Amino acid sequence: MMLALNTGMRVGVRNGWPMVVGELLGVALVATTSVSLIAALIHTNPEYFEALKIAAAVWLLYSAWLSFKSDKVNTKVKDIAQTRQSLALQGFLTAIGNPKGWAFTAAFLPPFIDQTANLAPQLAALVAVLLLGELICLYLYMFGGRTLSKWLEQQGRAQSMGAITGTLLVGLALWLLLA
Repeated sequence: MMLALNTGMRVGVRNGWPMVVGELLGVALVATTSVSLIAALIHTNPEYFEALKIAAAVWLLYSAWLSFKSDKVNTKVKDIAQTRQSLALQGFLTAIGNPKGWAFTAAFLPPFIDQTANLAPQLAALVAVLLLGELICLYLYMFGGRTLSKWLEQQGRAQSMGAITGTLLVGLALWLLLA
C-alpha cells in the first residue's frame, strides 16, 4: 500500500495503473502459491499450520514495532519519468517480495478451503475476491497520495501514522493468534 501511496505522489493515478497491474499479478501469484502449499500442508500436518500462524503473528508484531518506531515518511515528490514496464515490474516485485503478503495469505486464506471439494474453483474465487479488494485499496491509496503528502509533511503527523499502523498490525497479529 505504501508503494501505491508513493506512486500516487510521484506519477499520479492516471499514470500509476501499470504499477497496479504488476501488483495484482504478484498478489495473485503469492495467493495461489501460498494457499495451494498451505492447503496441502493442512491436509497432511495441521500442527505445521499452527506454527505458521504463530510465525506470521510474530512477523506482524515486528512490523508493528517498526511502525511505532517510525517518525519519518518520505513525501517528496520526485520528478522522474518511469516507464510503464518499470512501474509494472516494481509493483510485481513488491507483491512477491512482501513477507506480510505471504504471511497473510498463508494464515488467513486456507481456512476457507474445503478439503473435500475441488481446490481450483475455491482458489479462483478466493483470489478473485482478494484481487478485487486489493484493486480498490491500491487506487484509494494512490488517490490519497497527493493529498496526504502535504499533510504528512507537518510536524508529528508521520509519527501518528506510524502509531496507527502499528496498532492495526498488533490487532491483526492478536486476531491471528486467537483464531
